[in-house]
Amino acid sequence: MATVSFKGATRIYPGSAIPAVERLDLDIQDGEFMVLVGPSGSGNSTALLMLAGLEEVNEGSIYIGDRPAVLGHPDALLYPTAAAVDLNVRVNRERGDTRHEL
Repeated sequence: MATVSFKGATRIYPGSAIPAVERLDLDIQDGEFMVLVGPSGSGNSTALLMLAGLEEVNEGSIYIGDRPAVLGHPDALLYPTAAAVDLNVRVNRERGDTRHEL
């Protein structure tokens, strides 16, 4: 296990002026049990998605232990094969080869 830390983590969805999560500061110690509760629309799920790397952190940071929790684009984490195929299609398209369009 490791400590989980949100340091001013903010998520603002495109086209919205109101943050879904605004400047969340939270430290969860190793072995500590924590429950995140609140009414619908309060940012609970968004905060967990940010921790999982499935939502972008617009400001601030999230750490698991001493490493940033955000690893990259979520599609590459969930569907690495699809991400590789998409990359190959894009490279072929840039070269003018459209034989292998999806």
